[in-house]
Amino acid sequence: MNLSEQLERIELKLRQLALDMRQIKRQNEELSHQNHQLQLEIALKDQTIAQLQEGLSQAQNQLLLQEQTDAEKAKQLKVQVDQYLREIDKCIEWLTNN
Repeated sequence: MNLSEQLERIELKLRQLALDMRQIKRQNEELSHQNHQLQLEIALKDQTIAQLQEGLSQAQNQLLLQEQTDAEKAKQLKVQVDQYLREIDKCIEWLTNN
């Protein structure tokens, strides 16, 4: 193999190497773009999760407040029912004595 043939082979390999490098650069750009898009999606999903967690927290607080209000109403109703029962007992006692 003479020098000319060796140079041609080297030149061919350099061309192939340059072609491979362009393809790798193109793939790298595509992957970088995909990575950026995925990061944006993650950020949006994180934001959605934060909003949902805030909504859940508010709903839990409202539920707790409602439970406390219901407990207070139940206590007031029990007091009122007990008062009515005492009045009924007085009425029955008055009726039996008269």
